[in-house]
Amino acid sequence: MSSPISLRFWKLLRYRRGRGEAAGGRWRPGGGRRCANAAVGSLLWLAGACSSSVDLAVQSSVPAPVVSPLPVRMGLYYDDSFQTWVHRESSEDREGWQIDIGAAQRNLFDTVVPLMFEEVHSVSALRASDTAPVDAIISPELVQVQIALPEETHTDFYEAWMKYRVGLYDPAGALITSWDIVGYGKVTKGGLFTSKEKWLNLAIDEALRTVGAELVLGFAARNDVRQWLCRTVKPLPAGCAEAESVEDKVEGAVEVGEAN
Repeated sequence: MSSPISLRFWKLLRYRRGRGEAAGGRWRPGGGRRCANAAVGSLLWLAGACSSSVDLAVQSSVPAPVVSPLPVRMGLYYDDSFQTWVHRESSEDREGWQIDIGAAQRNLFDTVVPLMFEEVHSVSALRASDTAPVDAIISPELVQVQIALPEETHTDFYEAWMKYRVGLYDPAGALITSWDIVGYGKVTKGGLFTSKEKWLNLAIDEALRTVGAELVLGFAARNDVRQWLCRTVKPLPAGCAEAESVEDKVEGAVEVGEAN
């Protein structure tokens, strides 16, 4: 790619120098240096644009959602791999890809989870009954990351998919339930002189925001989580009393049927 461009560049310099001498003027070294610097800068940018490598530490800013916290003492646990998670690829088209997501995803859950519950304690292990007075522990895991580039999809978009598995554990470390959350981010590629890292960062940031919104809005709406809340939280959250009333009626009907 660089050879034809370099050849045209040096022809341009010879042409401009020849014009100056033909007009009786002198070749101005300063002007040549400015032209050379501009052209070399363009060549360096083109070399970077053609490179398939990506080295990115994701920067993410997650807005704080406005929610009514549940009356729960929740523990929040990250394993070591979660906090240092790096997405790497080494295929022919993506040689040397390295996207550091660890700090950004921790920032996401550090921002969102404390707003969901009245008390949140950071715990160093899933078995937290001896270290923190909690009702349960949330532990997120990044399961999968997928990236799509405009040149691959023949669109103008950088896209990111992030799949998380959220585990809810009791204070002794036994799994209560788990579920998957998928975040998706899409941004339109911008100007010619902008690196792909910038647009990838924006797409991943949007995917993380989606994950945060899904966690906040969907937590108490899940049937398995709702059942746990009804067993754990006092006074009972809205809807639990009705559920207990239905269960009592069903149990009463079963007992009457057995007696008959």
